[in-house]
Amino acid sequence: MELRLCSRLLISGSRFLRPAAAISTQRCRQLSSGSSEPAAAAVDEHYDVVVAGGGMVGFALACALGQSSRLSELRILLLESSKQKPALPGFPTSWQSTPYSNRVSAIANHSVALLDRLGAWQDITAVRVGRVKKMQVWESESDAHISFGSGGSSDDGKCVAHIVENDVLLEALRRRLPPTVQVRYGSRAESYSLPSSAEQDAVLHLQDGSVISTSLLVGCDGAESLVRRTMGGRFVSWDYKRMGVVATLELEQSEDEENNTAWQKFLPGGPIAILPLCRGQSSLVWSTTPSHAKALLAMDPQQFTDAINNTLWCDDSSKQSPWLRDLHQNCSDAVRQVGNFVSKVAAAAPVGVSYKQLPPSVVAVADNSRAAFPLGLGHAVQYTAPRVVLVGDAAHRVHPLAGQGVNLGFGDVAALTRVLEETVLEGDDIGNVRQLYRYETERQRQNVVMMAAVDGLHRLYATTFPPAVFLRSVGLTAVDAFKPIKNCIQSYVEG
Repeated sequence: MELRLCSRLLISGSRFLRPAAAISTQRCRQLSSGSSEPAAAAVDEHYDVVVAGGGMVGFALACALGQSSRLSELRILLLESSKQKPALPGFPTSWQSTPYSNRVSAIANHSVALLDRLGAWQDITAVRVGRVKKMQVWESESDAHISFGSGGSSDDGKCVAHIVENDVLLEALRRRLPPTVQVRYGSRAESYSLPSSAEQDAVLHLQDGSVISTSLLVGCDGAESLVRRTMGGRFVSWDYKRMGVVATLELEQSEDEENNTAWQKFLPGGPIAILPLCRGQSSLVWSTTPSHAKALLAMDPQQFTDAINNTLWCDDSSKQSPWLRDLHQNCSDAVRQVGNFVSKVAAAAPVGVSYKQLPPSVVAVADNSRAAFPLGLGHAVQYTAPRVVLVGDAAHRVHPLAGQGVNLGFGDVAALTRVLEETVLEGDDIGNVRQLYRYETERQRQNVVMMAAVDGLHRLYATTFPPAVFLRSVGLTAVDAFKPIKNCIQSYVEG
């Protein structure tokens, strides 16, 4: 199953192996036959760039383009379908006393670097941010586990990841928008007319009746992207038939105990993760079946809390047959011994053994913090077309188990901004598909690998077939024991 998935995703992303000229010619033919021609309706306004869709990735892109000195002459419009929220006075300190939101993101280090360049990170940290110094990952079907750490002291600023509320991140980006970026709140496109050649502009027909033309339309309108559907390219997708249950939790912790560890346990129905927010509070992300998700949402607070604790603390490995449990234990011990020896030789220094730790007890769930959303995977074969480009969830959708969804989107933002800057320096048209294709090539090479790995993990831990459980358990133990391999994985995930 994993090999079939990788093949399908890699095939969808393998167009970067073909010459750019051939791609450009083929795409123009595809667009002329699969998309509508620009309508003859009178155009009310023209913008150099229109970002269709806000959200964290859309606002980050608008900030990056608007703040770029090389793109300062561009007129940029951001279409945000939601209404503008009234600004709270005294930001960021006024947000510190508000309850935590149940929608959070794990921000990788490369995303932190982007947000810092945009000036948003200092506002985010001034509000509140959870710092992940350590990660403990284990599974329900065996005693295999793996631990990651930042390798620094608790005060040196080094983190595996940062946990940030989506609302806080979005507000910080909104406040960093330069005057060159115009935002239309409560506005969305009814339809798009895409060009079949570079001589024409893309045209947006908004729901309020206005018509806008643009030299570059950026589809940042989510997994159900209308921009992507109008492009007409293939979209590889499937439903996991799983729901993500989220909530804000209160933990049992002493006053001198830091809350800086992310806990994740893989279950046959999907992983459960506890992400640190602050001392005594964490965020829950529990991937499970729709029926179980419905039951979790219907529980009273105490039942819900008990369900979380029972799931985190229950040792399901005792359900294994004795011979399989003994075989796994013997193999794991041998792997750890070899791994420690190799690690010591490679590092020329003593190496500590990773011991399994237990998560803190959950004592309560915050009022009105429980919610659920569907999980799935999707990947666009084409990220670009003449005067059109896709970013974020419009181009790719991934399972949240590795916390990489928004980080892939921020990677798109950095890459597209760089490509457009280089295009302007070369004196070329920002809507030229040959220039945009460089963005697609770079991002598909990154995104396809991450998506295949995340989907493979989901499918690997969804099975209870004893031989598969044995192999994955020994494999996880081996990775934990061989420190050079584990360090490479951690560096890749951290960005």
